Amino acid sequence: MIPSSNLMISFIIPALNEEEVIGETIKSIYNHAPPTDFEIIVSDNGSTDRTIEIANSLNCITLIHPKTSIGNLRNRGVDSSNGEILIFLDADVLLTTEWQSNISTLINRFKHTPLLISGSRCIAENNVKWLNKYWFNRLSETNVNYINTGHMITSRKLFNLLSGFDKNLATAEDFDFCHRAIINCGAEIYNDPKLKAIHLGYPKRISEFLKRERWHGKSDFDSLSSTVHS
Repeated sequence: MIPSSNLMISFIIPALNEEEVIGETIKSIYNHAPPTDFEIIVSDNGSTDRTIEIANSLNCITLIHPKTSIGNLRNRGVDSSNGEILIFLDADVLLTTEWQSNISTLINRFKHTPLLISGSRCIAENNVKWLNKYWFNRLSETNVNYINTGHMITSRKLFNLLSGFDKNLATAEDFDFCHRAIINCGAEIYNDPKLKAIHLGYPKRISEFLKRERWHGKSDFDSLSSTVHS
């Protein structure tokens, strides 16, 4: 059980050249964070723009780990964090008032059930575009067997039991993490649509969408293969 006193939350944000969006993401955390101690850690992959400058100006802890996998960026962020609850956000994901209204309930659940992975599938910033309306926003309501690291919430206890994300995976580290959590630790996967988060970076054209799915699909296959051989 996680102690209820002095409970701290660590927001972990991996980044690479995110100057156009990261400021908005960080401000959304300050605007909608739960009423408890928290810290924001930006784990940077070697940005050449103003990403680190913006994060520092907004009182974040900043780390620089160039040319490593996104899973390892998140691992290094956790290594430098202090929270018992870990919230992984992509640099272009915004928290909402609905998120703020429901996060305390989930935090209380973690106090008694630390072997838990929660969060939600992010919704698109608007519901006008065809892909947003008929694909991405509908996915937010579906049952899932894993939580995407664009908006994943778990405990430090479970994270440590799993030794973090697989740093050798280029992507699909979230699927692998959740699968190992279920198989090795008996963890529960809980998608909570009430925790609304907005993803600014969804593809806006079919060609971008297909490229994105091919990229994710390759490591989905690699992750599945490694699981089978485990």
